[in-house]
Amino acid sequence: MLKDSWRQFSPKTQRWLAVGVAVTVLGALVYVVAPADPGSKRAQERKERETVRHVLTDTDTRKVSLDSLSAQIQLLQRGNEEAKHKIERLERELGDARKSTTDAIADQMKRLREAAERGPATTPAGARPAAATPNPFAQTPLADYPRPPRTTREAGAGGFEVRVIGEDAAAGDAIRLAGAERDSRDYDVYLPAGSILSAVLITGVDAPTGLAARREPFPIMARANKEAILPNDFRADVRECFMIVGTYGDLSSERVFGRGETLSCVRTDGKVIETKLEGFMSGSDGKNGLRGRLVSRSGTVIARAALAGFLEGMSKVFGYQPVPVIATTPAQSVQYQQNYSSDAVRAAAYGGAGKSFERLAEYYMKLTDAIQPVLEIDSGRQIDFILTGPLRMRLRDE
Repeated sequence: MLKDSWRQFSPKTQRWLAVGVAVTVLGALVYVVAPADPGSKRAQERKERETVRHVLTDTDTRKVSLDSLSAQIQLLQRGNEEAKHKIERLERELGDARKSTTDAIADQMKRLREAAERGPATTPAGARPAAATPNPFAQTPLADYPRPPRTTREAGAGGFEVRVIGEDAAAGDAIRLAGAERDSRDYDVYLPAGSILSAVLITGVDAPTGLAARREPFPIMARANKEAILPNDFRADVRECFMIVGTYGDLSSERVFGRGETLSCVRTDGKVIETKLEGFMSGSDGKNGLRGRLVSRSGTVIARAALAGFLEGMSKVFGYQPVPVIATTPAQSVQYQQNYSSDAVRAAAYGGAGKSFERLAEYYMKLTDAIQPVLEIDSGRQIDFILTGPLRMRLRDE
């Protein structure tokens, strides 16, 4: 619609209208941009607006925020530069350390290669090998931890690699490596008293509570599932070893007590370790023994014994007793009591029944003594076996 109205004007009129609109817009811009007179009304309104805008501070908050942002940017740039310098320094140090480590490894490999080319040191023919200097620290190790490999210097001073040659140097078959037999002969792991062996029960037990069970305890088997805890925070690897423990029950405390019998292990090379085990087992409550479930099967037998005794007493109620007769009148013949009568037969029957019930009650009482309560312990329970004496683990002689 505006285009149609614009086309109705002549070109000259259109030119004058365009000039007028341009002059009007230019005048409005000059009025807005030009500084106002301090005393004019427009200047006062602008001052009031600025005063309201900065009512909480005397300075321009926009300038303050820009300054703070600029300062933060400068701090970030400075921190980035410092981090960059630190990274460069660490890279240089890492490169130097890598280079020195590589040189040290190369030097060590060179020395080892030269030592291997020279061959092991041998003792001259006709001479006895020098005795190795006793090591004051060569004590029995507390735990079977892997030992570090011996260096070439140590091997030359009496290590496993030293060869022993007999007096007859011509006998080549007399050469043997020292330590080939000592490795298995000197294997010894010593666990002092008080060491704790954690294990899990593989078999359960119904431990009897009689006195005979203490003389002949019932065996159970446990598997060590953790490293043994030694004094002073040392450890010994006895995992997957088996323990045989003899157990018996105690009726007063309702606990099953166990004492060690045998510990057996098999090494990765197939050699067997079997030794006597001295100690006691403890449960999760930290007390000696394991708490078990008390099971008594003598209740039925006691009830039968009581019934037999009751029937014995009832049989005496129906019994017959002979009564002596006193004659008060003179008689021509002596009187005799007749024992075989109907009353005597009934008395004998009741007496025999009472005697049989008495014997039956005695049998049930003896059976009650034989059937003793037991304490049940299920398999899979976690136990701690505490050594009461030293445990020396050595390879079994073949």
